[in-house]
Amino acid sequence: QNIPTISINASSKPKRVRHQLLNNVQPLLTNRESLFQKCQPITCPQAHKLLSSSYKYYSAFGFWDPVQLYNERDIIHPQLWPFDHSYPLIFNHFIYFFESKENRSTFMLNPLKYIHQPKPTPSLPIRLAVIGPPKSGKTTAEMFAKKYGLARLSIGCALRMMLETHEHTDLGVQIKNHLNQGQVVPDELAIQALEIVLMCSVYNAQYVLDGFPVTIKQAQFMASRNIIPMVVAELKLDTLEVLKRGLTDNSAEILHIRNSCFKQEAKFVRQYFQQQCKNWIQLDGMKSKWWIWKNILKEVSKCVKNIHNYLQRTHS
Repeated sequence: QNIPTISINASSKPKRVRHQLLNNVQPLLTNRESLFQKCQPITCPQAHKLLSSSYKYYSAFGFWDPVQLYNERDIIHPQLWPFDHSYPLIFNHFIYFFESKENRSTFMLNPLKYIHQPKPTPSLPIRLAVIGPPKSGKTTAEMFAKKYGLARLSIGCALRMMLETHEHTDLGVQIKNHLNQGQVVPDELAIQALEIVLMCSVYNAQYVLDGFPVTIKQAQFMASRNIIPMVVAELKLDTLEVLKRGLTDNSAEILHIRNSCFKQEAKFVRQYFQQQCKNWIQLDGMKSKWWIWKNILKEVSKCVKNIHNYLQRTHS
């Protein structure tokens, strides 16, 4: 009763009948190795209960999507998207996670095909910084945050989080005193606040610094605290384009001052990272956000690949 049947119109020429037969049988031949394998889709709460009770186990892919990994042999993959937004599935004693229902359905057609692929490389924390003049397109940082689950941090965000969670500490009191007096928080205190925020497990694993560092002191303080991004991407934009993009939000005078301050300091920051860390890249801010995204991603992938190669050599 469960055996599939195929009906072919045999009144045509033998060559055409054979062609129709092969076309109808092809799906069974393609997924033949998994013909008797069974998968069971489940919900996220069910997956959580099964894993927490050790009734089922994480697969070798962890939270990575096996279908996505098979189709895109990229070095960088999302380590963990929101648990409630994934699509889990049970196969044998393990639970697999997928980014979409379509990927889960594709896996169910031939699970062995995706299981037998090379397992993901050990995950490495992605840490980068995107800086540039006003309106240069630093929202690229947001794209990385969404795609790869990176924590997006600006220095203002770090200070706010510091005051929310450590307001009564000595550092929190010093920062608050400067702000209450209408003063700019000194770079040394700002970097200390950033360091404390990065100690949180949520931010320590992977992060993208948005618009920071922009002065040589900030870069030096970061290095002294061992906060060194694997890539620092500078988006270049001329003054005229900065004014065109920002006049709707700020006056021309304010934009000109901010742009001049950035360019005055940028050359020293650029020189520092190029000499000390060799992790500085320059990109044309006039290009589309997708072009900028692609080139930063290419550089990050190159860094991750070099680290993987180094680890393989040291363990061989």
